[in-house]
Amino acid sequence: MKHNSIGTTILRCIITLLPFVITYIVTKAFFEEVYLLEWLARHWYCGLWVIAIIIVFFNFKLSLVISYCNVIAIGLGQFVGDAIREYNISLITPNMSAEQQAHLHLHYGFPIWLLSLILFVVVFLLITYFQKKKRTN
Repeated sequence: MKHNSIGTTILRCIITLLPFVITYIVTKAFFEEVYLLEWLARHWYCGLWVIAIIIVFFNFKLSLVISYCNVIAIGLGQFVGDAIREYNISLITPNMSAEQQAHLHLHYGFPIWLLSLILFVVVFLLITYFQKKKRTN
């Protein structure tokens, strides 16, 4: 870690936390009924904000990717999860068992959110790696 002043570190932490705070406030104010937003807010974004703050001290750009791409991943998870759920519900027939019907009502927003976020981070790390490799050649 480069030696930064305390003020710079605090500012970086605030910038990193901003998407989490805004998403939480907007969710509580307007989107209490939206599955993924409500679930993540209720579970404090699975502690992702803590990880992002810790990473601020080692790699500020990576912490920004985690924080801001989290918002994009939430949107993807909710939108694609809703689309999959609606499609699956349309497949329900009267002769299906209750278990089959319940399974088709599942919302896949959480795994889509998680995989999207991991994908964003991996792409960022690969880009960073290849940029550093290119500079050394």
